[in-house]
Amino acid sequence: MDYTDCKFFVSCNHCSDTITYEEGVVQKQDGILLFQPNNKKWAHYANIEHLFKTKEEADKEYNRLKSLQEGFEHDYIRVSWLNEHLQEIRKLKSDINNLLQKYPNFCDFDLCDVSADGVQIRLFLEKVPKYSIHNQPTIAYDCSNLKEVLIEVEKEMSSFDDEQILSYQNFIYEGEKYGWD
Repeated sequence: MDYTDCKFFVSCNHCSDTITYEEGVVQKQDGILLFQPNNKKWAHYANIEHLFKTKEEADKEYNRLKSLQEGFEHDYIRVSWLNEHLQEIRKLKSDINNLLQKYPNFCDFDLCDVSADGVQIRLFLEKVPKYSIHNQPTIAYDCSNLKEVLIEVEKEMSSFDDEQILSYQNFIYEGEKYGWD
């Protein structure tokens, strides 16, 4: 297929990213497809999965990505991974939200892919909301360990008593005051 007749580019790398929707032209340079948005002097790499010939096709992909992002706006995960494991991850997020009700010391969590053999679950304490706790359970990329991860999340949540929370607050205070090693 000749992709040089594509006129639309739609992409979103991570759920927390803005969806890129551009109209322009595709160029082939040294065997590499580049997309140059209209009225721009620069071009960027164009994966064929993100190129569309018609506005209708581009709109359909934009709407699909938009609906995929729902409930994952604050997570830093690849759209391709979410696309592959959507139902499993939605169920896990629901289960963790239920745990938040059970452990009021915790106020929130997010999912973060830092290329560490999976996607980490970052848990946030009510009294230290801008820092996640140091232990971050990791979801395997193939989602083969979801039960174990949920058990680990609950173990982490249940282990934070008032004394540990105070210790963690002091650790954060010292780090902010004197710097992090």
